[in-house]
Amino acid sequence: MKMGYTIKVSTDTLKTLTEDELALLLYVVNSHNPKLLKCDVSPNLLKSIHLWKLKEMLKKAEPNLVDDAKPIFSCLLQKLGI
Repeated sequence: MKMGYTIKVSTDTLKTLTEDELALLLYVVNSHNPKLLKCDVSPNLLKSIHLWKLKEMLKKAEPNLVDDAKPIFSCLLQKLGI
């Protein structure tokens, strides 16, 4: 198994996200993907999602983003190391 498959988003990384970046990430996780849990994912629960899964979710959502969200999305990917 590759190391990348076990890496999760750290608390420190989440703290670097702006309010807009965090809101966009939560929107993608909660709206554009099948429900991971029976409830919406909160910022605290983001830490339990593997980075590869977040990458997969973000890739699927990218084509559907409005133009205003694209710069925020780009910064978000950079901060997550994707």
